[in-house]
Amino acid sequence: MGIPSEGSGIEVSIDGLRDLANQMKVESGKTLGDVHEQANGALSGGTPFGAASASGYVHAAKHRYDLTAQRAIATLNEYATQAVALANAALAIANKYGDSDAFAKAQVSDVQREIAAALAAERARQQNGTATTPGEAV
Repeated sequence: MGIPSEGSGIEVSIDGLRDLANQMKVESGKTLGDVHEQANGALSGGTPFGAASASGYVHAAKHRYDLTAQRAIATLNEYATQAVALANAALAIANKYGDSDAFAKAQVSDVQREIAAALAAERARQQNGTATTPGEAV
């Protein structure tokens, strides 16, 4: 099997793409939504251990633990943001190129633009405090 020639395209079912996007939202809501809430609740307040200790080593360990927890929450938030953005991009592509003639003319750069736009929109919603909860329809 060789490298596809330019313009050979990839066969994609528009209905399948919509189904995939909707399933991604449902699955991310089930898994990411619950895990996201648990992680934020358990890790966002910092760690109580070592607060009364006079040991610099304990305080250093506590600090590293807190940083790790913050990074874990940030990573989970970014993963949730990208999962929602990818599902939104898939829906946007399916809606924009819903008929076979339009989809046949779509280029990879069109798809890349849709994904980038969906990610930028979700990040903007996140900054405005209106980020989409995983699994929530947009």
